[in-house]
Amino acid sequence: MDLIVLACILTGLLHANLCFSQSGPDPVAGDIQGNRSKADTVQKEIREKKDQISALTKKERKLVSELKGLDRTVDQADHRLQSLLAEESYLMEQTQETEEERVRLQKEIEVLEEDAKDRLIACYKLGRLGIAPLLFSARSFSDLERRSCDLEIIVSNDVRLWHKVQKKRAELDLLTTFLENRRRDIQRIKTSISEEQRAIAEKKRKRTGLLAHIHDRKESALSALEELTEASRRLDDTIRGLEDSTEKTRQDLPLFTAKKGRLPMPVKGSVVSSFGRYKDPRFDIYHFRNGIEIKAGKEAPIRAVHAGNVLYAGWFKGYGNIIVIDHGQGYYSLSAHALSLAKKVGESVKNGEIIGVVGDTGSLEDPCLYFEIRYHGKPVNPEVWIKGATGVTHGCRQQENPCLSRLFSCPQFLTSYNPT
Repeated sequence: MDLIVLACILTGLLHANLCFSQSGPDPVAGDIQGNRSKADTVQKEIREKKDQISALTKKERKLVSELKGLDRTVDQADHRLQSLLAEESYLMEQTQETEEERVRLQKEIEVLEEDAKDRLIACYKLGRLGIAPLLFSARSFSDLERRSCDLEIIVSNDVRLWHKVQKKRAELDLLTTFLENRRRDIQRIKTSISEEQRAIAEKKRKRTGLLAHIHDRKESALSALEELTEASRRLDDTIRGLEDSTEKTRQDLPLFTAKKGRLPMPVKGSVVSSFGRYKDPRFDIYHFRNGIEIKAGKEAPIRAVHAGNVLYAGWFKGYGNIIVIDHGQGYYSLSAHALSLAKKVGESVKNGEIIGVVGDTGSLEDPCLYFEIRYHGKPVNPEVWIKGATGVTHGCRQQENPCLSRLFSCPQFLTSYNPT
């Protein structure tokens, strides 16, 4: 039994939703809702762009930091290279001086060798006696002593000079070897520094290119963010304008409550079915009628009982062509079974303005007008509001469609159209 009841409830809700889907929304409220949806989308895009800009800014800062580090590395390499170049220049000067010293020593050695050669030849000519004839040929002892002393001096000088030349030559060889090794070291370090500089320059070039790319993307994102922000501002202005326009329109409406008991009849005719509880003579059961039925001639003009804005105008199941007008202060009027409607959704109407003509659409009876007044979606007795509207119940001509109640009770409807 519970399952059957639940199934009935779900079926009723589904039917009510299907019926309600046939109703048309207020275009102003639709514009507001549409613009709010657009504004939400724009705000989401703004947040995404800000996140993108934040991420790009972090990358940009990281690359700038890396580039500064590379600049420092390049600067340090340049300093090392300059130091090596200065040292190389100094070594080249030393090498030049050493080379000049070597040439000078070489000349001295050549002179000494030439002198030694002459003395060796002279000694050879003396034969086995060597220097003896030179000494024994002295004319006196003092001459011998002088010759012996001179010979010792000459030999001693030659030996000392020879040792000096050999020492200088050894020093020169060591210095030359050191300079050559140092030049090779400098050349190797220079090559290494040059390779390091090329690698750093290439890395810097790539980082600079990436930084430029990120900067372009950031500029593009900033430009897009600026456009989105401007679009968001325009949407906000549009929404405020629509809301202000809607609110102003409702505020400009004359007070509906001031006309209680003095509203005009919506159509010339007589009330044939009254508001409230009644008994259906055909089925001997009680019903509740939410409005009144006014018998009128076909195509008789239907007029607005009060100024307002059209919230719905079109076909509605069980009621034919209906028109719903918002009169402000939470009051609405509904006219049904119209042959045709003269107003569209969103249009304003004046008091007494023609809004349609009487017909029998959605009804199995003769042409008539079904009329309701609702307050915050709940039906109230129109006969209390309309001057001279007193009628007699004549059976069940128009029963309440639950879809119509849902039209007024739907939160979207009340949010969009209820001024309170």
